[in-house]
Amino acid sequence: MNIKRAFICLLFLAVAFIQFTTALPQDYKNNQNTQVSADGKTEKIPQKDEVSYYLEVEKKSKISGYLSYLDLYPNGKYVASAYHGIAKQKLADNKVDEAIKLFSRAANLNHKKSQFQLGMIYFEGKQINQNYNKSIYWFNKAATNNLSAAQFMLGMIYLNGIGTEKDKPKALKWLLMASKNGRAEAQHVLGSIYYLGEIVSKDINHALTWLEKAANQGYSKSQYLLGLIYSSGEESVEIDYKKAIEWLLKSEKQGNIQALTLIGKIYIIGEGEYRNPSKGQEILERAAKLGDEEAKKTLIMIYGIDE
Repeated sequence: MNIKRAFICLLFLAVAFIQFTTALPQDYKNNQNTQVSADGKTEKIPQKDEVSYYLEVEKKSKISGYLSYLDLYPNGKYVASAYHGIAKQKLADNKVDEAIKLFSRAANLNHKKSQFQLGMIYFEGKQINQNYNKSIYWFNKAATNNLSAAQFMLGMIYLNGIGTEKDKPKALKWLLMASKNGRAEAQHVLGSIYYLGEIVSKDINHALTWLEKAANQGYSKSQYLLGLIYSSGEESVEIDYKKAIEWLLKSEKQGNIQALTLIGKIYIIGEGEYRNPSKGQEILERAAKLGDEEAKKTLIMIYGIDE
């Protein structure tokens, strides 16, 4: 008898489950490219412009009810995008409190860009009271979700002791992670750390590796530092004026006047085809006219020319 009752109960539960799942919108089951609105109708999401889509949704219905309904979705795939998209617009409109609420909803659904955005809001403290503890909390969340921007921010926070004590191991950990994830700023900082040898043992090969990765992404500061290293020579690195000028020209094209000044100096002190004092003077004069103080000082010191 007990076996029979158990069998009937299991059969009832199975039927109930089938009815429940078949009653759900197809979009809920496969979580693909459609979304269910507050009235139960499915709508196709234009993937290329989610922000505009959800702003339009906000106009048509009460945002709280609409987004609460979206909480049904597996893993918050679309609801998090909805929160994040509208929150960005709220922030742009200076509606900070509303933006924080929406970013928080998305962040609690593990939306890493929203976690990072909250970290930045609390870190900068432009529109609300600065709160480093909350900032670090949200940066940690986003960094753990492998967002390189958050990893870089944590690296810089621990490196400089911003809102917390300096922690070199943590700084290096997060900077390395961000660097491996292709963050040019992190690669530059990590390369500079190995180049200077102040918080780790100096390692020119590690320095060149990370600086070149950043420079190849077009990071001007790394291009300039590589130019400096190859023009002066560092430990196992021989002077290579050709490489130095190549990197400096790339940096100068991005508006780095200091790179132009260093090119001028190379032609003054260089050797072989890279020694051309008149060309060096011409380049220094151009840099001086663009406002570089180092170029002005060099012209006075070598030629007695006061621009």
